[in-house]
Amino acid sequence: MYGGSLYRTHNYIVWEFWMRFHAKGYYPLDQEMRPQINNDAGVAALEELIAVSRYLDPAVNSNEFFNNIQSFSEGNRFANFGWGGPYKFFIGDNSAIREHLITAIPPGGVIDGQVVRMPYNNWGWNYTISSYTPHREIAYLYTLYAASPAGSRIALTQGVGGGGFFDPYLKSHITDPQIRAIYNDEFMQAQEFSLLNGIPDFYLDGRDEYFDALKEGIMAAYLQETSPRQALDLIAKEWDLITAKKGFDEQRLQWLFLREHYPDSIKGYLK
Repeated sequence: MYGGSLYRTHNYIVWEFWMRFHAKGYYPLDQEMRPQINNDAGVAALEELIAVSRYLDPAVNSNEFFNNIQSFSEGNRFANFGWGGPYKFFIGDNSAIREHLITAIPPGGVIDGQVVRMPYNNWGWNYTISSYTPHREIAYLYTLYAASPAGSRIALTQGVGGGGFFDPYLKSHITDPQIRAIYNDEFMQAQEFSLLNGIPDFYLDGRDEYFDALKEGIMAAYLQETSPRQALDLIAKEWDLITAKKGFDEQRLQWLFLREHYPDSIKGYLK
């Protein structure tokens, strides 16, 4: 029995660090765009991520998203984190854990003596319209319909076994009896809490550049190519360069806007 199937590949390891770092009580940047991920709390978060890895299934070092889901469903890994889609697989007919699954909110951290949960909205379902399409208006109208309560409900309730091909994200989804029956009350309670209290993703211009630097540094420390502190110091320098390239004033304005949109249940605990 392994301790878990937590992600340890290049594309996915950053998700766990993002939760672990926030759970130490800090924003990734201060109000003047100075990186904080390389402070003592950031180093501790990365050291802890690396330390728990010794208890994970060794396959986490190569398993990508779908391999991870398959391996966790085999029943000899204790913990994982995931979303609505994986959960439907875990309670499906081909899963050994369907009768033994507990759904919980990510643990978060203890900040100023309080337990603060830290779910992470690390991706969102978005519709986009190609700038090359000659039918922009109908494409736009379709996206409005698809994201509406009525249109999105169809996406959640159709599909193999009535399981749908989307995850619940609207209040109307959470309270819909048919959608709740696809999951269960325990999952839906955790889903609702996480939607209302999730850490936002790093929605700045150049988000992928910031996160690519973060991924590279975390993996370098995980693979013991450098120390956690050295890795995070290098990431902080690269973030400063990206901010300068994108334009300090514009990036700071967007960052201050994003900070204000952290959940109220978390904002008061972050510095």
